[in-house]
Amino acid sequence: MNIEYQCKLCGRKGAVEVDDGVELFTIAEWKPILCCNRCADFLESKRNLEDKIKKVAIVLNLVRRGFGGKYSESAIREKFDFHARKFAALVCHHFHKSMVWDDEFVNLLMDKPENSHRICAHYLRGIRAL
Repeated sequence: MNIEYQCKLCGRKGAVEVDDGVELFTIAEWKPILCCNRCADFLESKRNLEDKIKKVAIVLNLVRRGFGGKYSESAIREKFDFHARKFAALVCHHFHKSMVWDDEFVNLLMDKPENSHRICAHYLRGIRAL
């Protein structure tokens, strides 16, 4: 049986093939959250990069409190720069935009590491709006 759906992110129409005897879930509950493979891959990659940025932010908070040990703020800035550039490239590629990069992204992450998720979400909204 084929189930028609509309991707929750890009709005593309698609179809999912399900065996007729499978009743593990109600189709009506799953239909609104289905997305195409391209958008699902984007969400997974975005989540992984946000997690990496968050882990670097946690290390920065530890360093600033004196528990960082072998890490320095300059090394952490390099890690932020590496992961933030990958995040920016992923978002720009997904939304078919040219690469938009500013060092202010890393400066914001260094200034407010506890808001790393909000900073990434704000960047994503900005690129989507272009």
